[in-house]
Amino acid sequence: MSLLARTATRRALKPIPLIVKPLSDRNMLRYKGRENLEDYDAVFLIQLESWEAAINSGLAPESSGKTSQPIEIAKLLGWIRFHSRDKAPQLNDTARACNAAYAAIQSGENTRTDFEGLSVAAALVHYDAMCREIEAAHRIDEVKDIRDKAVALELYARQAQDLELERKCAAIRYRAERRCGKLQKKWQRRANGKGAAAIENQTSGQEV
Repeated sequence: MSLLARTATRRALKPIPLIVKPLSDRNMLRYKGRENLEDYDAVFLIQLESWEAAINSGLAPESSGKTSQPIEIAKLLGWIRFHSRDKAPQLNDTARACNAAYAAIQSGENTRTDFEGLSVAAALVHYDAMCREIEAAHRIDEVKDIRDKAVALELYARQAQDLELERKCAAIRYRAERRCGKLQKKWQRRANGKGAAAIENQTSGQEV
């Protein structure tokens, strides 16, 4: 009789039916993913470890023979939901947060310590903030492009002694510069508000 069996007998524990069966690596990942599925109170880094394990497993179909698409990783873990219209599978919130965090870590934008102490809900706030920053940066680039074109046209108008065109270009340049300055200030305020404490404060008392 094994030590475990002797201990159970001594403590008068009742027998519990138990089914033991071998599991493949794929099934183990699925069990691991489903156990934490949509658990917004779970520690986010635990979920991220599941995402990384699925990527490193090599079990998800690869795209163009290189890397697996996020949707394939999500399917492997069971972290998907279906669009109400076309029934196409999409990343659920846990998968969205893990995919964004993994990409940010791989690119050097963030480190794992940036996500310590976060829940999945807080990590999603972090992800949405990153998306807003990218959109803000895109708008700044667009405004800068308009400003640069206005400067070039203003110089051309001056050389051509077209005072009306020069005045209009100067007005466009001035408005673009003001707009760019406002966008940069807003972006800087968001950047200064990043961090685990700020993110947790945003999610305090909220549901995702």
